[in-house]
Amino acid sequence: MVLRDEELTLLPWRDVESLPGVRADVVATSNDPEMVRWTTVPHPYTVEHADDFLAAVPDGVERWAYVLDDRYAGSIELRPGGVLGYSTAPWARGKGLTTRALRLVAAHALAQGLRRLELHIAEGNAASRRAAEKTGFTYDGLLPDPVRLRGHEDTLVRYVLRAPEEPEPNSTSIAP
Repeated sequence: MVLRDEELTLLPWRDVESLPGVRADVVATSNDPEMVRWTTVPHPYTVEHADDFLAAVPDGVERWAYVLDDRYAGSIELRPGGVLGYSTAPWARGKGLTTRALRLVAAHALAQGLRRLELHIAEGNAASRRAAEKTGFTYDGLLPDPVRLRGHEDTLVRYVLRAPEEPEPNSTSIAP
């Protein structure tokens, strides 16, 4: 299902190969120092890695490509248990795309019946934490186990977005 707002389109992953230059954009994004620092992408990231990433989505995962001006600008996925993950291409950062993509996917997930969504973000990843907060996710504490990546040990924080509560019936209403 395509998700979109006034400027951003989230293209279902099955259609990602239709984007011009997508393979080169995925490789460039994944080799960006910020991606290497804060994610588990292989480094150096090769065309073969991109081919594997573009070819298939793991079972139980929904993935979309951010598309801006007909170009791959990043990806976002909804994983089992309502955990979201995302990345933004270096050329597309600072435009609010991650916040907008999070809003679109959160609305989609909640409409599908999920009651709680989570983001797991390295404590020092200020840009990702800002995007979570702008989207309405709230800080929910630290995850118990730190992650060690390429010589860095990162404490992960959890951000949560809960589905709105159903209003309780008005007990003072008089039934007809």
